Amino acid sequence: MHSVRIPDSVQFLRRALALLTMTLKADGGELPALEAVVLSRRPTYVELHLAQPRPPVAPFTADPDRPGVWRCEASSAALRPGEKLEPVVEPYPGLVSLGWDQEGRIVLIDLEYVGVLHLTGDAERGRYLYQALATELATTAFARRLPLAFVGRTATELTGVVLNSRALPADRAASDVRALAAVQRTRLQSLGIDSPRSARPHDQEPASWLGQVVLCHDTRAADLSDVPLLVDTRAAWPQSTMSVVALAPDGVPMPSGAWTLNCSAQDDLVLLPGSGMPVRLHQLDDVGFADVIELLTIGHSTEDVPGPYPANPPQ
Repeated sequence: MHSVRIPDSVQFLRRALALLTMTLKADGGELPALEAVVLSRRPTYVELHLAQPRPPVAPFTADPDRPGVWRCEASSAALRPGEKLEPVVEPYPGLVSLGWDQEGRIVLIDLEYVGVLHLTGDAERGRYLYQALATELATTAFARRLPLAFVGRTATELTGVVLNSRALPADRAASDVRALAAVQRTRLQSLGIDSPRSARPHDQEPASWLGQVVLCHDTRAADLSDVPLLVDTRAAWPQSTMSVVALAPDGVPMPSGAWTLNCSAQDDLVLLPGSGMPVRLHQLDDVGFADVIELLTIGHSTEDVPGPYPANPPQ
């Protein structure tokens, strides 16, 4: 959604991350794990909030007042504006925005790092956030054709208009992700690397590390009985690229380390796990979601419908 609303800022973020990946590839370094990404439009800059502090890598510099925060200004000479970048794999294909901070800056998280995102609290508010996340993941600017699997009825309309998205029963989704995780873990062990994020800048087949996201909301049809299978698969080690977004009551088992967002607050303000950053959550209601589906349907249509004949045609 934000690639349409603020294209310049999103392209700036993509360029900064691409240059970071190129630098790490040349130096043999690893991509840092991110607890959050903060994107400001005016002035335009991006902050990477690292899970563990480490020295910055170009085009980012350290924030002297906040260990573990890297910053890059849109005006930075390190961005080398005008220079064509070599093709690189998307370093963080699971980036998705949750909402805004109290300064009006966009806050994104990396689902691959989070692993399991548990949305709970008020059912309607949780569903509106779920629909917003599903829409953005289906149209993400941070990965080409990110595979999505929908468990349950919510937001499955996206499967009819977005490539690489499927609606699956919970047991089939659990079977698929276990198979994907097994293949990726075997490759990680053979490379001696503990996460796809570490492998991505250096592997000769970077596309094999593209993430998969399973979105689960099926409290009536399956009582979410297979969600524990999904989240347990993601919790195993070494990590796989698979991530789970589960809209589920508090009582559904989640692994330790899952990020829980309680959508009950009247102002939709929550504190992010880890960083404790306050975020005002996205809300995409049913009317807005229907509009999105209509726009995507029109955008993907191959039919050529002629316009109306002019009332006063030129002579």
